[in-house]
Amino acid sequence: MLVEKIVFAVLALYLLIMMFFKFIKNIDKIYISILILQLVGLILGVVEIIFSLNFNIAVKIIMYLISVIIPIIILLMERRGKSLSEFIYSIIAKFYEMTGNTKKAKELWLSLIDKYPENHLAHIKLAAIYEKEGGMRKAIDEYVKAVDINKKDYDSYYRISFLLNELGSKEDAKVMLTNLLSKKPDYIDASMLLRRHIVLRRNV
Repeated sequence: MLVEKIVFAVLALYLLIMMFFKFIKNIDKIYISILILQLVGLILGVVEIIFSLNFNIAVKIIMYLISVIIPIIILLMERRGKSLSEFIYSIIAKFYEMTGNTKKAKELWLSLIDKYPENHLAHIKLAAIYEKEGGMRKAIDEYVKAVDINKKDYDSYYRISFLLNELGSKEDAKVMLTNLLSKKPDYIDASMLLRRHIVLRRNV
């Protein structure tokens, strides 16, 4: 039992140090919350050893959850290129979108892009909001950034073509649609838009 407590304390301390360096790197208040939780769990573990206590199963589960399990999940996310901030910001922004609060959603996507300029999803979501608001030029800029991040984002490529067409830049839209169909010939919406463009040109 004592060995298990010591292993917990050592592992919790190691993970606390790892998360501290993550906080230093990102300077994010979300990491402060995680660090505080980890510290609470570690203190409980040390108290249990010093005073030869045996906490009940519920307290043990909470200790392991906040000091070991959650930090490990966060570190695994980081290794896969996903940060905790990106994950939480995205969830909250999506919630605001679902509830129709596009103003708050836009603020969060902008904050996320400010912290993580290469966040592909944030650029797409922001572009969609601009598009709904009628800011087509801004929407195009965000879709372009999304395509720069992910070259296989054919949907954003199509949206750029569509919006250019709507703005009257027919030739630019045609070039983009042709390029898109050369990469993805089965993109039906792009084929239909290009065909409509050609039909309109013939009628002129």
